[in-house]
Amino acid sequence: MIFNFRKTLTTTATTTAAATAASTTTTTTTTTTSTATDYYCYYNYYYYYYYYYYYYYYYYYYYYYYYYYYYYYYYYYYYYYYYYYYYYYYYYYYYYYYYYYYYYYYYYY
Repeated sequence: MIFNFRKTLTTTATTTAAATAASTTTTTTTTTTSTATDYYCYYNYYYYYYYYYYYYYYYYYYYYYYYYYYYYYYYYYYYYYYYYYYYYYYYYYYYYYYYYYYYYYYYYY
């Protein structure tokens, strides 16, 4: 993987200062060593973090869609059941009314 790579960047800065009194030259050399491993590690970390974030976002969207579908299906089933119950109740009422009417007619005539 990218984490195993180890690269070294070396920067050398040279500063020259002239002494005005003694006419001597003073040279100061500063060596700064930095590694590029942190850059690659952070880049790889953010890449995989973005990838997993996208994956979990897709999974959440799919789960939400699945839940919405089943909620809609349950609602439709509940509506159908209610309609069936209402129809059955209406039919029962109609039958009761017919029976009452028939009994009334038979009793008085």
